[in-house]
Amino acid sequence: MASPKSCMLAVVVAPFTLLLANRPPDDARQSAADMLATEVSLRVYPQEMLESVLFRLHTVTRHSMEWDARMLWDCHAKPAVYEKVLLKAVLDEQLEGTPIRYELRKKMLVFYRVKVENPTVGAIN
Repeated sequence: MASPKSCMLAVVVAPFTLLLANRPPDDARQSAADMLATEVSLRVYPQEMLESVLFRLHTVTRHSMEWDARMLWDCHAKPAVYEKVLLKAVLDEQLEGTPIRYELRKKMLVFYRVKVENPTVGAIN
């Protein structure tokens, strides 16, 4: 039986917001910078959505992550195979070319959507 310290602390699903939080043992807590240096191994499948990849990264790393599911509905993941790659490299590659960004806030990875300017909309030739 798992000790209470290694069990999941909370999974909160508010309307369209997903907060995944784990409470690792006190001696296993990492600094915010160390979170991005975590090595992961993961296969991203064709036709997989970005939200699925983020959820699986959370499952593999056990790091706290937060995102709004509404902002990811149209974001497809890039098929890839990662073997012992830094979490930062996986996130940077998967988010490249999307309006999704992330930042570390109090030992939590928070994903957000930025407004993308489209210079061709309304342009007169």
